[in-house]
Amino acid sequence: MKKFIGFALVCVCVMVSCHRVKPQSPSQRTSDETTTKEDSVQFATQQFNQRMAQAADDQLAAYVRNSNGDEEYALHDFGLWFSLVKETEGEPYERQQKAAVHVVVTTLDDKPLLDIIQTITVGKSEIARCVDFALFEMRRGEQARLLAPWYIAFGITGDLNVPPYENVKIDLYSLD
Repeated sequence: MKKFIGFALVCVCVMVSCHRVKPQSPSQRTSDETTTKEDSVQFATQQFNQRMAQAADDQLAAYVRNSNGDEEYALHDFGLWFSLVKETEGEPYERQQKAAVHVVVTTLDDKPLLDIIQTITVGKSEIARCVDFALFEMRRGEQARLLAPWYIAFGITGDLNVPPYENVKIDLYSLD
């Protein structure tokens, strides 16, 4: 009988020690509670960005209205205001082509932010998405002025000299 009790005791100890303990969830929340809070944060962030985008669109529309007709801007579907300053008979740009460009970025009140000359691949957003959008509307050798909302210019992170959420005016020169 002692052997049987000893054997049963050893079996119980082995079974208990081999049982894996379930890891503790952070902050004692269930995964449903965590997911719900993460979803609500994502939703709030999305709503904030939508409000910021609408404010940017309103600011650019007001800028165009107050420009006294100095330049004729056309609003494109993706939110870019485009004005062709110098027209040429050059070849139009296509995706994946190389383009030599001079890009001058200023705030709407003409504070300089960025001035670069660079050869880019059209369609790869190497400077800003709005530059690629404009190049698809341009021909080689042309010059355009863009009014770009932050969400297609330099975004929520900005760039080296461009602050986040900054609506910008861009003078784009095709050097080809």
